[in-house]
Amino acid sequence: MSDRLKHIWMLYRKPVLLYVVTVIIYILLDGPTTEGSRTPMPPMNAWEKILFMAAGVSGFVSLLWIMLIALSEHYRDKNW
Repeated sequence: MSDRLKHIWMLYRKPVLLYVVTVIIYILLDGPTTEGSRTPMPPMNAWEKILFMAAGVSGFVSLLWIMLIALSEHYRDKNW
């Protein structure tokens, strides 16, 4: 079991760390500024737009990367 978990960690380490670091940076750089669902928000400035876009792109890239790793492992096990 331990070998299997080590193997899974080695496969998914980079995309998971990319996503975690992106979320931490997004929070540290004051990404989420809403305090409630009914709180009126001023328009985003250029920095907030770039930060929001980078976090979104990073999330999709991480997800696609994880899916490609999972598919490659699935088909590798079947010897395709």
